Amino acid sequence: MGPDTMRRLTYCHFDHGETRTRVMFTRDAGMHESGWIRNPDYDRCFHLSLSPFPHDVLIGVVPVLDFRPEIERLWVEAFYGEDAHLTWREGPKTPEGRGREVAHWRLFADAHWQPILPRGEVYHSLFTPPDWRSWSQVHAEDNGPVIDSPLDPT
Repeated sequence: MGPDTMRRLTYCHFDHGETRTRVMFTRDAGMHESGWIRNPDYDRCFHLSLSPFPHDVLIGVVPVLDFRPEIERLWVEAFYGEDAHLTWREGPKTPEGRGREVAHWRLFADAHWQPILPRGEVYHSLFTPPDWRSWSQVHAEDNGPVIDSPLDPT
């Protein structure tokens, strides 16, 4: 991530002392439009990232608490309310994220930011417009040959 993105992210997170949780909440958009995700239902989401406090945040002698699933559940319910049952949980994808035990909770939304349950799988093409092009197709001239996703079932 570039410095501008990192600077913006500092406004989207806080550390909650009572539950020893780092909380980050963003609205993400463009996963389909950018060519990353084939199914347009997954283009935008409310994105809640939860993790235990980083060790450098703790001051003084503080007992280490397990980041229990119950704490995650309470945060998800606090942010998403009655739509919590529509969320999708992802684990960390990077070594840094795994080291910090980050959990990502996504609530997908329509074009008006109303919560939805996406139709089909992420890479399913049933709802994909015929003129949609993947990121590698759009940038093929700059990046060499087009490489289809191994996760694409079509």
